[in-house]
Amino acid sequence: MRTSRDKNVFARNRHPVRRGFTLAELIASVAVMAILMTAMGSTMMIAAQAIPDGKSQVEITTQSRQVVDQIAGDLLYATTITEKTAAAVTFTVADRNHGTAGQETFRFAWSGMPGDPLTREYNGGTAATLIENVYDFRVSYNVIAVTQAPPVIEQPEELLSSFDIPVGASKYDIGTSTWRGQYFNPALPIDALGWSVTRVVFKAKKNGGGGGRTLVQLRTAKPDTTPAETVLEEQIMIEDTLANSMLWQEFIFSSVISRPPGEGLCLVLQGVAQKSSLVEANNGGAGWRTSFDGGAIWDWGGTRSLQHYIYGKVVVPDPGPPPSDSFLRSVTIQLQVGDDESTLARIFHQAL
Repeated sequence: MRTSRDKNVFARNRHPVRRGFTLAELIASVAVMAILMTAMGSTMMIAAQAIPDGKSQVEITTQSRQVVDQIAGDLLYATTITEKTAAAVTFTVADRNHGTAGQETFRFAWSGMPGDPLTREYNGGTAATLIENVYDFRVSYNVIAVTQAPPVIEQPEELLSSFDIPVGASKYDIGTSTWRGQYFNPALPIDALGWSVTRVVFKAKKNGGGGGRTLVQLRTAKPDTTPAETVLEEQIMIEDTLANSMLWQEFIFSSVISRPPGEGLCLVLQGVAQKSSLVEANNGGAGWRTSFDGGAIWDWGGTRSLQHYIYGKVVVPDPGPPPSDSFLRSVTIQLQVGDDESTLARIFHQAL
């Protein structure tokens, strides 16, 4: 039979008392924790160094490249460049429809002192820092000088060709088959660049009961100085407007321009109705031409010439020096931030 003492002993055996860590276990735990703390500290240090702070060579080089690309990108749209120095460039771009109306002006500049910033001005505003601690900013320009074509001067109207000997002049009819012509080649100054016809004047009268018409044409000339088929410009002479006596008739021309020196032309009177009018020609000149088959074949008139005055203008060079201009073909931009030359960024911008 169990006593109360035996019961207490039995109860203590069923619930033993928990013991604490031994000294050896405590020392081992502290060592493991020290190793873990050291490892975690190293990991955090490495992770912190991996965060960009803008001070590494890679970051500085990247920033420099971005700035150079920005300048080159704006230069791509430049229409005029007003400042071209090694450490500054000012240029204007056309309206690019991105928020600012009208043309835009940019200025990128560096003082030339190592450590000073590279600045950017927009439309004449306050200069803003684009990047700091610049040790080198340099812009090189490939400029090509081009001499332009010399300017020309169109001289006042002058007489290019004439023949007026009224005594002994003969009258010649004009009809649908019978055409009359006059070849002329003006004597120009030796430096002439071209010439034009402004007015044609010749004598004419009625040749019947009226109703006739004559085309007053300026044509190119064949090598034999007879009229070619090319009509440069024409006017109409109406018989009903003519008098019964020979009077001077004037016709204005505006499209016969830029004719080469040494090249003659033909004045052709082409009838579009029988016996449309009469004109006068006389001996003592040259260049008179006649066709009796509507312009297919032209006969020479020997020393005969139409009574005429032909006016025009001559183009000559401007006596002043020829103008010249310069064109910016390409730009090279280089930028170094900090005193480490490995951060140098450089770009060549072609075809401005």
